[in-house]
Amino acid sequence: MRRSEPSIKQARGFLLVVAIIVLVVVAVAVAALGNMTAADIRSSSGHAQSEQAYFAASSGIEYAGFQIKSGAACASINNVSASVGQAQFRTTAQTFIASTALTDNPLTANATSINVVGTAGFAAHGRIAIGAEQINYSGKTATAFTGVSRGMAGTSVAAHPLASAVSQDQCLVKSTGVNASATRVLEAALATSTGSERAMLAYNKGTALTGGGSDRNIYYRLWDPASKTWLAEQTSAQQVANSASPVQIVLRFARTRDEAILGAQDGAGNLYIHVWNGATNTWSNPLGAGTPLKTGISNATRGFQIAYEHTSDRAIIVYNNGGNRNPQYAIWDGTSLNTTPAAGGYIHSSLGLGNYVTTSAIRWFRLAANQQDGSNEILMITFDSGNDVWGARWDGTNWVKMEAGAPARWDSSAGTNGDQEAIDVAYESVSNVGMLVWADNNNRRIRWRTWTPASATLSGTTSTTFNAFAAPCQSRVFEWMRLYARPDTDEIMGVFQNDQQDIMTARWDGAAWDDANRTCHGANTETRLERDFDFAWQTLPSALGRGWLVWGSRDAVAGRYLATQSFASPAVPGPGGAWAAVTKILDRTLVVKMGVMPVSGTVLAGLYQSTSSATDDIQAIYADGGAAPPAWTAAIPPVQTIWTGPTTLQQGERVYIETTGTAGNTQIVFERQEIYP
Repeated sequence: MRRSEPSIKQARGFLLVVAIIVLVVVAVAVAALGNMTAADIRSSSGHAQSEQAYFAASSGIEYAGFQIKSGAACASINNVSASVGQAQFRTTAQTFIASTALTDNPLTANATSINVVGTAGFAAHGRIAIGAEQINYSGKTATAFTGVSRGMAGTSVAAHPLASAVSQDQCLVKSTGVNASATRVLEAALATSTGSERAMLAYNKGTALTGGGSDRNIYYRLWDPASKTWLAEQTSAQQVANSASPVQIVLRFARTRDEAILGAQDGAGNLYIHVWNGATNTWSNPLGAGTPLKTGISNATRGFQIAYEHTSDRAIIVYNNGGNRNPQYAIWDGTSLNTTPAAGGYIHSSLGLGNYVTTSAIRWFRLAANQQDGSNEILMITFDSGNDVWGARWDGTNWVKMEAGAPARWDSSAGTNGDQEAIDVAYESVSNVGMLVWADNNNRRIRWRTWTPASATLSGTTSTTFNAFAAPCQSRVFEWMRLYARPDTDEIMGVFQNDQQDIMTARWDGAAWDDANRTCHGANTETRLERDFDFAWQTLPSALGRGWLVWGSRDAVAGRYLATQSFASPAVPGPGGAWAAVTKILDRTLVVKMGVMPVSGTVLAGLYQSTSSATDDIQAIYADGGAAPPAWTAAIPPVQTIWTGPTTLQQGERVYIETTGTAGNTQIVFERQEIYP
């Protein structure tokens, strides 16, 4: 019997069920695929947003590094925000200046952790310095630095004895990158590397101003921090006039370029400007080889001065106009020398005046640049042959007066007849207030005014008469004056030499001249005709507040020698401080020029000896920076003879040391960690 066929209605019902099942399966598959695609899209988008947030955070670190390299303060990087594509970054920054001491006895050259008295005050990670060695660390405990990397920035790995100073001066920057809901946070320790430090010693070997015995060359040496020596002597291709010797030398380093500018005034009265390219170690004269900027300047005084603007980093050169009362100025911008920035290049033309304010030819200029971020301000004080003193301010475009009302001489009867440099100017390092001082023609008296950039105000003239200095110093008129601003406070050390060749100091404590801390260092310096002293403040965090005075002494009782004395500031701002005992080292010295390497703290001194000295040389000494006074001895550190003499030309500033830590070759330490996520 044949099986019966299903009816059309039955088949249609079955197919309907199958179709529904298929549709459901397809719908589920489509939904699943859609969910997978959406998840992939969300994942991809989230990953992209996270990457963009990371790159934004990296941009913040790179921005901070660029600012530090350009010389900006750490505080100026705090709370900076910027957009990077669709993302943004925000930075926070904190300065860490701290010091401690090793408890390893000794710290060996292969040690991978460093034990110290304590790490309080140090950043969680970053860079420390022990002597000349730079060391990175990735972490710390209460008494140790861990994860260390030795010999950074080209410094040499070395063993260090028990109690060696361990210091830090760095900016810790946190950069938060955000894009939509994604956040990435990077943290980097930024510090200027000692490998970026430069020091140059420039000098001349002539034994006469002009004619026989003259030497028109400028010699120079570069400092090698690894061997702690001045490298081989080199001779600039640029020279002064035929049959003349450089008598006055001024050397300055640019802040953002690997460049130095040198002014050389020769015995024939010519002023030359020479530029050094650090990348190629070559010199050039922007006016053409053998072409002076000015002729007819008296060789008895230094009739010029140079200072770099802080922000634009242009060199401003001011100089004597021969016997004319109207001084001139020029501007070096890194490429060319503009000798006529105003009508005739005259300062009074820039001021909008018919003539310069003082009555006679300027014999001395002193300049100081405001180091505040964004500022191009430079203060100038001048001293002419008619005993006139006046000051003006460079505002980045023109010279402008500082006093209210019509411009007028500040003094028409200052001491010394303009024969010696009885003027100076310096900025306080924290408040950025300018201090301008000059010698009064009364015994033991200085006159001074202050310039406050924030309010653009010049104080009235104040006379300060110091109480009598202790014997053997006499109460006489000051002839040579210098101001030295401490790098971390508003303290300024004033060093004065009087017309009886006595050398004395008095300290500005940030509010007043500390009359109780005036000090007589010795009678009868080597000469009253030249400035045979210099002072320097330490820059190492572990030694801030420590300073050193070095001078040539010709004491009738104690003998004739190079003398040095160290100073320690009080623990809190205000009056006080103490000088250590005088140390006698080396032989009779006519000119002293000092400099401090800003990162390593190495103290350098160039010495132009008196013709009456036993060796009659140009010499150089150094001392490692630290809280203790340096050992300025013949054995520690070793004396390096720069030239064997004879130093029979006893006139001018014929040896000059300049240091820098912020030239264009500055290296920035990037010790970076990601802290979120």
